[in-house]
Amino acid sequence: MLGMSQKQIDSIVHSEARGNVWDGAVRSGKTFGWILKMLAKIEAYDGTGGIIVVGKNRDSIYRNVFEPIEMVPAFADARPFVKYRQGRSLRHHLRRTKSTSSEPTTQAANPESEA
Repeated sequence: MLGMSQKQIDSIVHSEARGNVWDGAVRSGKTFGWILKMLAKIEAYDGTGGIIVVGKNRDSIYRNVFEPIEMVPAFADARPFVKYRQGRSLRHHLRRTKSTSSEPTTQAANPESEA
């Protein structure tokens, strides 16, 4: 499976809970394995619900999810289905995924601002 370690393969195979926590050293393959798992789950999904990707901010979501899909050769087959627009809070990923950040919006950060 793409030259992955046994630990990475085990993580992908056994992460079947509704929420999974992957931990480990920096650059140990957690993001790569998670993206593979996510893409497989999205492709196999028949329902009508969406998938929400949450991160610290839009840049971290892009850097850790969308940039690898755009740049890593192993994810090339998914690229035609990924629609990313810089600076937008909504991304369409295989037509099912939305992402958001935990950063407050301008209005939430400044209660005196008008909508």
